[in-house]
Amino acid sequence: MKFIVRNLGIIKEADIELKGLTVLTGLNDTGKSFLTKSIFSVIKTINESNTQLKIEQFEQIQATLTQIYQLVRPLIPLTPANQNLLFPANITNQIAAIFSQSNVPGDNNFILQLLNNYKAGITGLLNPSQPAPNPTQATQLRVASTNVDNLFRVLISKFNQASNEEENCKSYFDKVIVKKFFQAQVSPSGLNIPTSIRIVENDNELLNIAISANVVQSFKLNDIINFKEATLIETPTILQLAKFINTTLVLQGSPFNRRMVQQRAELPYHIYDLIEKLYLSTPVSTNERFTEIYNRISSIISGKVIFEPSELNFSYVKSNSNQKIKPFNIATGIKSFGIIQLLLNSGAISPNSILIVDEPEVHEHPKWEVEYAKIIVELSRNGIPIIVSSHSPYFIEALARFQDANITRFYYGEKDEAGYSKFEDVSRNLNPIFKKLAEPFQNLAFQSSENV
Repeated sequence: MKFIVRNLGIIKEADIELKGLTVLTGLNDTGKSFLTKSIFSVIKTINESNTQLKIEQFEQIQATLTQIYQLVRPLIPLTPANQNLLFPANITNQIAAIFSQSNVPGDNNFILQLLNNYKAGITGLLNPSQPAPNPTQATQLRVASTNVDNLFRVLISKFNQASNEEENCKSYFDKVIVKKFFQAQVSPSGLNIPTSIRIVENDNELLNIAISANVVQSFKLNDIINFKEATLIETPTILQLAKFINTTLVLQGSPFNRRMVQQRAELPYHIYDLIEKLYLSTPVSTNERFTEIYNRISSIISGKVIFEPSELNFSYVKSNSNQKIKPFNIATGIKSFGIIQLLLNSGAISPNSILIVDEPEVHEHPKWEVEYAKIIVELSRNGIPIIVSSHSPYFIEALARFQDANITRFYYGEKDEAGYSKFEDVSRNLNPIFKKLAEPFQNLAFQSSENV
């Protein structure tokens, strides 16, 4: 399966084969992280667009009922009974509860019944049995009644529209990914050329996304994409921020409620997604096939990182003393390995889910870079699709040394004179990578010899 992009941000061209272990390297600002986040985003879109549809339907219902409330409230007596009938939250809270239950038969019918009951109550208030005391008020009630009918007609018409998977995906990718996640900076800056993202398998095109001027023009899903999940690790410091983010945004309750809170706060989705998976970690769920890898990590860091539900936080437990270290005091290198332990426990690392790790070497001593590379390779040998981006000679050399060449691909990104990058498959010859990574050392050696 290949992930093919053209004119994506600063990336002019990249054909990335997602075979087992995919390694992206190159100098800074060649688009490695942009590329990994794009792959993450596409997988998320395909598998989560229906939740986004529910969010948009709910927000439209909420906005319409609020508009009706503001329209009607000045025209009727504000008795407790009328207030109870009119207050939109009495209906929207029930609808949110329904949306929070995934795939429950009859959801739409029940929601439509709630909306029609609300409309009937409002219509009754606007058409009282006793005539209005003066012509002006009678006209106001009549106009308001007509406006309410029109608002409900539009709302229910849109709510009843048949769901279309491609349209749902297009809406999700445009609003959540391009506009929010990438801050409307997907199209090449200053160039009036289209962006394309494709997934192909052999000669079959599974997916084709067309974007122009940071607006998604089409999202063609031609066949099933086997990946059901994607997990992106950008920084291990997420362990010390997780509790703060959770308590600030109250990322609890149903997936529907959590997603609404997350989007309104504009928290980058990969951060929220990772926190949610880390919070699911429990030692009893570790798959037997990964037990050896988990134990090897424990040996490397002389302990394990665990989630403690009672505190909604993480701890590093030392093997020799069972002493618990709080997240803020855990060495960042240990956090990096600990996140893998937590994801193994939560089941987030699986053959149907892509694991994406952005520059894992940043917080590691060279010795641990090699050990981390061994863990990555071993996971890929056990059927886990993995993408890593790196510009560390230690880490890349270790991956090259321990890799399974049948399931590993190395890509090197380099900019042209115009500042746009192209990623080349260098799996059969890694010299371009190491030559570029060795230049700083060579320059230092040259400068040192000049100073002698």
